[in-house]
Amino acid sequence: MKDEHLCFACDHPHIGICLYEVPHPNIDDVDVPCSCLMFKPRIRVKLSTGVVADLPTVNGNIYPKAVLEKAVDAMKELVADRQLWGMLGMPSDGKNRITDVSHLVTDIQMDDSGTMLVEVEPMKTPNGRVLYELLSFGTSAVRIGMTGIGATQVNGDGFVEVSAGFKISSFDIVPVEPEQLT
Repeated sequence: MKDEHLCFACDHPHIGICLYEVPHPNIDDVDVPCSCLMFKPRIRVKLSTGVVADLPTVNGNIYPKAVLEKAVDAMKELVADRQLWGMLGMPSDGKNRITDVSHLVTDIQMDDSGTMLVEVEPMKTPNGRVLYELLSFGTSAVRIGMTGIGATQVNGDGFVEVSAGFKISSFDIVPVEPEQLT
């Protein structure tokens, strides 16, 4: 006989396993629709972009803190209005396609060290379901890839430095490279 208990989301009694526990180390918030209707929980996960202000990224770009803060501030209204979404993988041509959407960006933060964190919520799309499954199994092999538009220049150390006027266009889910896991 299965365990009868109250649904975590709606307080109705039901029998079976609740779906509200999602094992992922970066999950800060779990907002659960009624599990007795067999909905999967909505999850929000904070992921690193790999971007730290004033330090080179994996691909050699440097985002000065003032440039990055201004670009993030420009996106806050879209985030607040739940209008900023991203895709699973980065498009090779740089164009976002609504048919490839996987997640909604629910928060963008830069901590005191200049590390940028982005909170995402998988959407109920084919790519969103793939992202949801990756996150629900606790994978830490994904991160946020940031794409944007702006001028650059090579600095004295040979790094590409992003100039004032940089605009973020999207935050997409990308795999973590093996060297980034160490």
